[in-house]
Amino acid sequence: MKKILVVDDDVLIRTLVKRELEKQGFSIDVASDGTAAWSKLERTSPDLVITDINMPNMGGLELLKKVRGDSRYQSLPMLCITGESSATAKQKAIALGATGWVQKPFNPDTWGETLKKILS
Repeated sequence: MKKILVVDDDVLIRTLVKRELEKQGFSIDVASDGTAAWSKLERTSPDLVITDINMPNMGGLELLKKVRGDSRYQSLPMLCITGESSATAKQKAIALGATGWVQKPFNPDTWGETLKKILS
């Protein structure tokens, strides 16, 4: 079973994504910000990280930069989710090594096939 770490400061988003992705057969762990995610990343070794961009303590871009800077995680797929629609934010995420980008609002029950492709 593939493990996904979902990082978002909004408890409703975390709950929704966790529930929908578990229905699709993924094992889900959650974190409320980048700092908590970094700690869990080292303990749980997920196959994919889905992170919000704007969060307190450590945002998604900072987490992405930290993950890509660590040789253990350079090939770890990372999807960014955000309500921001600016091309600049997307370009920055891609430049930092994001695997992909999901715009809020989104429908996680349609992610199954995309996530399976990323994880295969």
